[in-house]
Amino acid sequence: MVEAKTKTIVKFQNKIFNAMAEMVEGCGSAAGSHIIDTKFYLRALLSSVNSAGLWPEQSSSWDVDLPAQSSQLHDVGKISIRDSVLKKPGQLTDEQYDEMKEHVRFLLGFH
Repeated sequence: MVEAKTKTIVKFQNKIFNAMAEMVEGCGSAAGSHIIDTKFYLRALLSSVNSAGLWPEQSSSWDVDLPAQSSQLHDVGKISIRDSVLKKPGQLTDEQYDEMKEHVRFLLGFH
């Protein structure tokens, strides 16, 4: 019963991750592909480390799916960036670039 409840919670958690990733995807033109690629490459990297036997004490117990799912949220702070900066075609000014870098602070709660 505990295993079934855990699977239900994980499915719900993944739906939340997916919904938040879709919000971020709507913020920028290339965000959707970037989010999918990040998830794919992180899963591949963690699986490769595990299968290669690197850091076996740590990697043998890794649940590759959780960090792969969580990786979708790495740019969620972009929802706090003005559209005029986030969707600007061409190069950003120094000030706009500084604003863009703030999306990391949003995720960490330092806004």
